[in-house]
Amino acid sequence: MKSLFKSAIAETKRIHASIEDRADVREFRLGALQDLNRPLVKTAFDTRRTNQYTDFNPRRNLQYYHRSESFITKDSSEKIKTFFKLKTAVDSIKEDFLGDPEWLDSYCRILSAALDRTLRIEQKDMDFTKPQMDYLDELLYLRYRLKDDDITRLNEKEIRNIILDKDEKLLHKQIYANYNNGGMLKQNNSVHQLVKGPDNLIDKLFGDVKANKDNKNVERSVTITINDKIMDEIKKES
Repeated sequence: MKSLFKSAIAETKRIHASIEDRADVREFRLGALQDLNRPLVKTAFDTRRTNQYTDFNPRRNLQYYHRSESFITKDSSEKIKTFFKLKTAVDSIKEDFLGDPEWLDSYCRILSAALDRTLRIEQKDMDFTKPQMDYLDELLYLRYRLKDDDITRLNEKEIRNIILDKDEKLLHKQIYANYNNGGMLKQNNSVHQLVKGPDNLIDKLFGDVKANKDNKNVERSVTITINDKIMDEIKKES
């Protein structure tokens, strides 16, 4: 095998002396590779996904030089915990305003989408990247003047108020909702609970109204009567 490669190298040097014979060099290389007893196999693998103590390394000449560094550094781990705390406050705002036209044009929606991308919420593969975390840090400081220490120190309600202060329409809607209804209430909330609640009235009234083989025609009627009356106060005679 060694003699074959030595002769191939010598022949290559000889042919390379003439620039006009490059086509012959290419054909000679192909012929030398075809004359080998076994084909060359190139194995590619991702060393980040292997454990050097338990998994087999298909290319023994490669060293695990980068294994001395952890996949997630200590600073990144603390930052990820901070972002998850921030996401809890952002998700509470999203639950209140999701479906409203003001939510689509809000800064909070952009922040929520950035948090989902950075924290890999949909993928759930823990494949965090430092550029995305740096972008989110810059976004929080430039728009909300929030740092990691501030998020760690503040509670969820305080973080929520800081985020809402940058969305004027959402803030005004929350203020008027608190004034009129004593709290943030979704539109048609009572209808939603009536139809899709855990103990909804529709299932209790019509859940067992089903035709079967023995009784092919089933009918149920429900009559609801509401009587509201105001009684005048009767003054007692002195």
